[in-house]
Amino acid sequence: MLSVDELFVKKFNNLLISHLNLTVKRGQILEISGVNGSGKTSLIKVLAGISQQLKGKHNGEKFERYFIPSAGGFRDELKPTEIIQHLTDCDKKGAENRLKEVGLAAVLDIQSGDLSDGQKKRILLASLSKSSNGILFADEPFNSLDDTGKKLFLSIVQNFLSNDGIVVIATHIPLKELLMVHDVDISLESCCSRLSLNGNSKHSMNLLTEKNITDDSNQLSFKSEIPSLFDYFKQLISFVKRELSLLYKKLSDVTLPLVFLWMLITILPFGVGQDPDILRNIASGAIWFGTVIVMIFATIRIFELDFNSGAIEQLIVRNKSIPIYCLTKSFTNWLFLGLTISVVSIPLGIIYDLGADAVFALFCSLVIGTLAISNILTILAALGLMARQAQVLVGILAFPLIVPLIVFGSAIVETSFTGTNPFNLYSVLLGVSLLTTLILPAICTNLIKLALD
Repeated sequence: MLSVDELFVKKFNNLLISHLNLTVKRGQILEISGVNGSGKTSLIKVLAGISQQLKGKHNGEKFERYFIPSAGGFRDELKPTEIIQHLTDCDKKGAENRLKEVGLAAVLDIQSGDLSDGQKKRILLASLSKSSNGILFADEPFNSLDDTGKKLFLSIVQNFLSNDGIVVIATHIPLKELLMVHDVDISLESCCSRLSLNGNSKHSMNLLTEKNITDDSNQLSFKSEIPSLFDYFKQLISFVKRELSLLYKKLSDVTLPLVFLWMLITILPFGVGQDPDILRNIASGAIWFGTVIVMIFATIRIFELDFNSGAIEQLIVRNKSIPIYCLTKSFTNWLFLGLTISVVSIPLGIIYDLGADAVFALFCSLVIGTLAISNILTILAALGLMARQAQVLVGILAFPLIVPLIVFGSAIVETSFTGTNPFNLYSVLLGVSLLTTLILPAICTNLIKLALD
């Protein structure tokens, strides 16, 4: 069963709930009601494992969980089939069948951003498991749904209860009123407990129920399996496919930085003069500096859209690996931006009359160095989620961390002119890239979890 013991819930500097104690048996509904700002959504997110409680404990994270937010839950750039494939790990045919069952057969290949709010909510309904005996968390699930959609959700609730699952709903519309309108066989008297939040944090929140509740947690399946390496590999492939889909729909995220870099480097000679020796001497530093600038603007908000849309919340609730998600973000950013910049540096080096050896050294240094830059900026982007009003400040913090990379990268190109061995310089760049790759997953994961609080 779901157990909550002396739970305190805080949002920003406001204590919303204190001394909350409740238990919900399998096959039961917990209906949460209360005025706006009383803590309904905050409580659901704590029980679902999205946010952390201030004090107390609960066992919600031990179950297989599903979360239906009041709005959002995925990126609007993706198609419904792509969203279902990523959330449920099914193939395209399976995703189409799920969507057809919730009445979305006509919009399978339309971007979800072009759908109505009710259709978007149906997408998440399609992602729910039919055989789960875990916990379904729903925050204002009836908002935006028409009568058919409300009946569909109630039938899903009925299915969860019949499988001995638990349903936790925060709603302004009493379930009793909805069941009177829609023909769904759910006996609220026998399976529904009600929790009313009055917004007064100084008082304990008591669970209102007329029946005795006993501990039957041994009868409920927990989500306790340790993922295997194959499971992590499947998640990695799923994340890469998702990032490729997002990139395909927003190619400007790659093309605009490249255009800006090309403009910056090609216009520079008009300011410093056209002396070949001067241009040759500043070429590597200018290209490296331009690379850092464009990557900062392209990367510093790499998590923001996923965070604001609620997509990260879905990953956490569905036990997706956040470290792999963060690593995939950085890797794909390096693959499609860092490596592309490295290739573009070849004609830019030729324009500045660098020799073949210098152009090759510039290319190799950027291939290695942009991985470190991408990793550092990805970590700072996660930090930026906690300082949403200080994104510019977070971007400025990148400079002292990345300037050494510019120095070493430029020095590698200089060795092609002086004839010295660049092995040590390459080793430094490679070491920084590997180190940041190793520490990125843990740091970003913790920063994202802190931002969700």
